[in-house]
Amino acid sequence: MKKNEFFYAIIVVVALVFVFGCNEGDNAVKEGPFISGVGGVSVEFVQLAPPENFDQGKEVPLKMVLKNKGEYDLVAGRAKVKIYGVNSIDFGLSTGYKGTTGVLSGIGEFRSEGGRQDVDFGKINYKQSIVNSQDFELWAKLCYPYQTKALIDVCMKSTVSEEADEGEICSLAGEKIKGGMVSAGPVQLTSVKQETRGSDQVRFDFVIENKGTGNIYASDALCEDLDDEFKKLESRNKVNVEIVRPLDILCRFASGEDSNKGVVILDSGVGDLSCWKTVDETYEDKLGVVLSYVYTDTITKTVTIYEKV
Repeated sequence: MKKNEFFYAIIVVVALVFVFGCNEGDNAVKEGPFISGVGGVSVEFVQLAPPENFDQGKEVPLKMVLKNKGEYDLVAGRAKVKIYGVNSIDFGLSTGYKGTTGVLSGIGEFRSEGGRQDVDFGKINYKQSIVNSQDFELWAKLCYPYQTKALIDVCMKSTVSEEADEGEICSLAGEKIKGGMVSAGPVQLTSVKQETRGSDQVRFDFVIENKGTGNIYASDALCEDLDDEFKKLESRNKVNVEIVRPLDILCRFASGEDSNKGVVILDSGVGDLSCWKTVDETYEDKLGVVLSYVYTDTITKTVTIYEKV
């Protein structure tokens, strides 16, 4: 084979590997019903609302845009924003939260992008005196309730059913969470593992993590109450967990109560939970879990106000 022919052959082989490799990835089997991801609701200052520079005494708009990047739908008014970090009176700003006026739909099979809503704070106008120029830091706090759902393939098998030699119907070994089994949200169920417990029970060990950039609060917390430091500390890092399928699973929660629903407290963004179920035969099943919480996040924008001349 000539030298040029050899190089051409190499190029053809590499191209075929690339093409078939891409096709194999495109046709990868999805093992769960969800899109998955760690997105929730995001917040941004609308461009030029306010502009980065403006004159003292001039009225300028202030708007925020909220985008739902997770898989949970929020009805109108549930996602809220407040502006803080500056003297609200000097800027003519309201001090409370303002909510969305429409639905913030999550992403889904027919929605690659979730809903978008603008929150309009009207006009701001700094009327105090300015010498040359002065920088101000505008802070925006986003607050919203959210849910992350999971539907996971699990094996129901106890020591007794295993010894009954029913065949390898399913296995307890390995990580149970696969792609598409957990919905998109900032709080994630990141691990589910199984083992036998006693003679007639199967055990489930869960790991829950905050994968977003914000803070987590109990699902019954009100955004307005989180401005109170005592209520904020009382509610922080709490995720409400409910096993919705099968219903006869019991979990040991921090309260000491054995139930299919309760509160898990996250430490440094991570929490764990152990549950169990009585099993008298071996079979495959779906494990349904719902994580409920309130999530907050903040962003900031610096504006420069010039002396009016």
